[in-house]
Amino acid sequence: MKNLIIITLLAFGMTPVLADEKTTELTIVFTNISKKVKGDGYLSLYNDKKTWLKEEKALKSLRIPHDSIKNGTVTVTLSLPQGEYAFSSWFDKDGDGKMDKNFIGIPKEPAGMANNQRPSFGPPKYKKSVFTLGEDPVTQTIKVK
Repeated sequence: MKNLIIITLLAFGMTPVLADEKTTELTIVFTNISKKVKGDGYLSLYNDKKTWLKEEKALKSLRIPHDSIKNGTVTVTLSLPQGEYAFSSWFDKDGDGKMDKNFIGIPKEPAGMANNQRPSFGPPKYKKSVFTLGEDPVTQTIKVK
């Protein structure tokens, strides 16, 4: 019984720490989305280099409904704890819900990375996509290609 009381007190003592976690808004404006895109967009948010580009291990994954794209632009706003993040996104050109790739694995679907990173050879690098979300809101405008 004594242990239960101590655990309960510890749990209640930790609650304010979790509640006081500071969050900041991240706004991502995707532009240049082709009229040929027939499906939804997909956004994967990461905060760890080890999970970068592993969609199943993303910190957060979002589907961006196709009907929210207006004049080639869509805006996504998230409220997140302060820290370092990176994101990848792609827009489903043929509406099949799958990222189509060519014979060597390069995506054929329109995509965009944090910081507008455009890799030349190989996959996008985490260190080039990472950004800090501090006290002030952050807006990233990503030109989808």
